[in-house]
Amino acid sequence: MAQTTETREKLISACLIVKNEEDVLERCLKSLRNFVDEIVIVDTGSEDNTVEIAKKYADIIDYFPWNGDFAAARNASIDKASGEWIFIVDADEELILDNYNELQNLKQFLKTASIDVGGIGIGILNISNITFLDVNSIYVNQIRIFRNKPEYRYRGAIHEQIVGKILENGNKIHIYGGKILRHYGYISEIVQKKDKINRNMVILERELKKDPKNSFNRYNLGLEYDRIGKFDKAIEEYKLAVKYLPNYNVGYANNLFKRLVRDLIELKRNKDALKILLDVVKIYPEDSEFYYYYAGTLVNLKKYENALKIIDKAIAMGEPPPYIMHLRGVGSFRAWHLKGRIKEALGDYKDALTCYEEALKIEPFFLEAVDSLIFFLYNQLPREKAREEVKKRFSNVDHEVVIGNIAAFLGALKEYDLALEFTEKIPDSLELKLKKAEIFFWQKKFNKSSELLREIIVEELKKKNPFLYSTGLYLAVLVEVCLNDIDNAKNYYKLLAKEELLSFNEKNYILGCFLESLSSGKLKQVEYKDEFDREKLEKELWQLAATFLSLDKFDEFEIVYNLIESNHFINNKKDKFGKLFYRQEFYDLAAEALLEAVKKHEADDETYYILGKICEMKNLKEEAISFYQKALSEKREFKYYLALITLYNSLQRYEELKEILSEAIRKYPEAEILKALNAVVKKL
Repeated sequence: MAQTTETREKLISACLIVKNEEDVLERCLKSLRNFVDEIVIVDTGSEDNTVEIAKKYADIIDYFPWNGDFAAARNASIDKASGEWIFIVDADEELILDNYNELQNLKQFLKTASIDVGGIGIGILNISNITFLDVNSIYVNQIRIFRNKPEYRYRGAIHEQIVGKILENGNKIHIYGGKILRHYGYISEIVQKKDKINRNMVILERELKKDPKNSFNRYNLGLEYDRIGKFDKAIEEYKLAVKYLPNYNVGYANNLFKRLVRDLIELKRNKDALKILLDVVKIYPEDSEFYYYYAGTLVNLKKYENALKIIDKAIAMGEPPPYIMHLRGVGSFRAWHLKGRIKEALGDYKDALTCYEEALKIEPFFLEAVDSLIFFLYNQLPREKAREEVKKRFSNVDHEVVIGNIAAFLGALKEYDLALEFTEKIPDSLELKLKKAEIFFWQKKFNKSSELLREIIVEELKKKNPFLYSTGLYLAVLVEVCLNDIDNAKNYYKLLAKEELLSFNEKNYILGCFLESLSSGKLKQVEYKDEFDREKLEKELWQLAATFLSLDKFDEFEIVYNLIESNHFINNKKDKFGKLFYRQEFYDLAAEALLEAVKKHEADDETYYILGKICEMKNLKEEAISFYQKALSEKREFKYYLALITLYNSLQRYEELKEILSEAIRKYPEAEILKALNAVVKKL
């Protein structure tokens, strides 16, 4: 039972509404029991063990028949509470107990708060990734604690609100901030399992029929479209939410613009995003997250010098103020990482390395910076030296997710022995056993991979981590295909298809089309369906093609090739196949496909650059120069300049070298390698 104070009336009543929360409720209640003085739970129709779990911890359990109105259910729980302060908590949240001092300070504040303080805003970390915690969280302040007064009641059938009632009664809101709760409810696998999206959309669409100009409900409907990857639909709702926005100061307005910008960037509509960002940085000048997106958009548009100025501003501003909802790291580790990418694109390699190191110094678990640093080392150093640097820099890493990420990235670089060495750091880790099976797969040690997967899938994965279980099943299908055991592959796929967590999963749909085509001998057409994202379908097809090509499984590759060729929604196929062949080191096939792409007017700057690289390999240097010049005419990329400069230098064509080097320095004045080359050329 929850503890109660002996010297005064109850201070804090935690109020929860629950339905079918057996997977998460105990974690939540355990975290609350030594902090609050009373736990009130209202069940709205659970059909699992939720109520039995609640009985172990709750002081009051009541029942409220679900009527599609969250405010009504929430208010029913408040009616039963007797504490001085109401603390609203959801079952898929937990107190951050390692912030003990902060929790005690919050409790002390509640004991001494002035009488005019009606509500308290506390910091919540919304966790977005099932395999990781705070690094990828969204920080938000919400009014979750307020005085227990009969006039303080929620309104709104969904995403219910209390702030208006507090202010209407002449009281004020105090933003306490801190990091008080973790919220796991919007991890995509959990959302799909609980069918939250369909439930929320039904309620929101019902409410919007009553009031089509309700900006807040439009915003929330956009969020639901976001969660299922329908970014175009989300953008439509966000634009309507902006149109009906009462003013720019309402609590959700700031995040509304962030969501709109992020979705436009996701759909590669960078110019549209930039147009909005130019306005919102004036509306919210204290929010570094907008400057972070501003810089990222400029990077996507290849405007690196301008991007550098903007990201420096974000870094100088630091993290947004605690009262603003924001993605962690936009003014710190994420910003430093983006600056590193910009510096690398500008050829300033020394500063790029410093930026990546700074990002990891601030947040050692930031996997994007880990990947960028490893890739940078392998690009800039001889392979043996890069290997030594990776060992040295990551020797003390002891978190399985980070180790697994390092191992996977090294595997992609074909550094299999070093990757396996990292997986041995925590021998009993399921995550790392799965990575080991994956590395065996890439090494073409299919029997070893199959044996390990059988062991961890059957004995451990399903019980302990459903997400890893589904990942393991997907890999197991591919392994059995490579072993030519199609029956076993189909059995694993049946298990994969049963997983509730895999609704709307393009990856597994494409695998199913391939497997049916392989087993039947007849091509299974990939169909575009409403629940699928077209870009994701295409991405998964290319990824599967790359997998079989890299393993020299040419019969299997041919099936995926035909699946791609037969699909009308994939554009520029010759160009994309050519680039795939190049990445997999099939240079003759790459040249053939890319030259065909040039004839079909599918080529872009990268096409010409790759053709130049292939010509250099074949000692066709004049042709290489021609292709590099064509790439530069399309885009003034640093690597295109460098390729042409290096080639002119090797051919001792110094006049042309000086001319192109001078142009490159004007474009990239901070590039160290260009400065060094210029010093040498001046002596010629």
